[in-house]
Amino acid sequence: IVSPAAVSIIENNSISQRTKKRYASTNFGFILWLHEHHPEMLGPRFRDEIASVPNNTSAAQRLQNLRAIVNRWLDNMQQTNLELFPVDMQQVTYELVVSYMTTKKDTDDKYLSRGTYIGIRSSIVYLFTMSNLSAPPEFRDRMTTLL
Repeated sequence: IVSPAAVSIIENNSISQRTKKRYASTNFGFILWLHEHHPEMLGPRFRDEIASVPNNTSAAQRLQNLRAIVNRWLDNMQQTNLELFPVDMQQVTYELVVSYMTTKKDTDDKYLSRGTYIGIRSSIVYLFTMSNLSAPPEFRDRMTTLL
């Protein structure tokens, strides 16, 4: 019998800490966007915790509190326990991700570099992997064509 904890350790060690940190930073933006535009796609416990962050603090403090919550959830993701997962990845579609990507622009309201969008795609694919799902074929094919 294989220990789920051992499998989780191996899966979590399949990418470097530096890459995980970059994915966490990128996915923070995606998850906040989901919270704002598609809260039903977030796990109920996660959604409740995000909602508990007070609105009466400074914007910087609120963002810091939100980042701490999101990072803790991302650090605790386990493929064997989807209740510890912040996003219901079964609901994530190509259209949804492209909708998010089109909001990512620079200060001059211009789209970012191709590499930045490839990084976003990779980060979101990592969420699929950690939720023990493969990105749907249409998602993969259309993302490959887009980027």
